[in-house]
Amino acid sequence: MKKWYWVNLVLFVMFSVSAAAVTSVIVRHNTGADFAKGTTDGVVIDSNGTVRLARHTEHVDCGDLLKEVWAIHTILTDARGALFLGTGPNGRVIRIVGDQAVQVYPQPDPNAAAPSDILNQHVFALGLDVADRLLVGISGEKGKLVRI
Repeated sequence: MKKWYWVNLVLFVMFSVSAAAVTSVIVRHNTGADFAKGTTDGVVIDSNGTVRLARHTEHVDCGDLLKEVWAIHTILTDARGALFLGTGPNGRVIRIVGDQAVQVYPQPDPNAAAPSDILNQHVFALGLDVADRLLVGISGEKGKLVRI
């Protein structure tokens, strides 16, 4: 009986000593540089350093459609899942369905030479009318509303 007593006492001491060695560590990241050292997956870190869950993203190859685009001013989706991008400075509208992107405004002319000047037209508004047709609000010297 004494033998079991000593065995149990030795085991108790061994496990209690190893349990005391476990400690918790608090790590604080206070600056953007702290976050930049790591890698992120499925999260977004904003300019204030707040970490939030990210939306699902996909890369879409638009080819040369975004080559002369300085900014995407507006984005719209329709009921069929198409994504429309309103851009500037040449006032283009690009439609993305699945992994294919096409320019829907202005209609590209395959025979025309590539314009070398900037039109200074920006698509700032996209919408859908009651018949689900695309409405495009274009700024410039003379603003216009186009229905496609």
